[in-house]
Amino acid sequence: MRLAGEFNIYQAAECKERLAGCLAGARTMEIDLGGVTEIDTSCIQILILGKREAGRLGKGFRLSVLSGAVETALDIYNLRGFFEEA
Repeated sequence: MRLAGEFNIYQAAECKERLAGCLAGARTMEIDLGGVTEIDTSCIQILILGKREAGRLGKGFRLSVLSGAVETALDIYNLRGFFEEA
């Protein structure tokens, strides 16, 4: 799954649905965030939910390419290690 542009509260519901749909049909979920120009707390929460749901279903979850905005947000919330865990 690839996300680009603004990833904030205005796209959160749509992104959550898309993530759930992709996760349902995948053995491993890989999300490319290289094109994300903005990310807020609501969308960080969706990524956390996705990782936890993947774990509950016994599926893999990985953030692949990270934009500078995503790296900054993960560092601010001290979540880089959470998403690097297998």
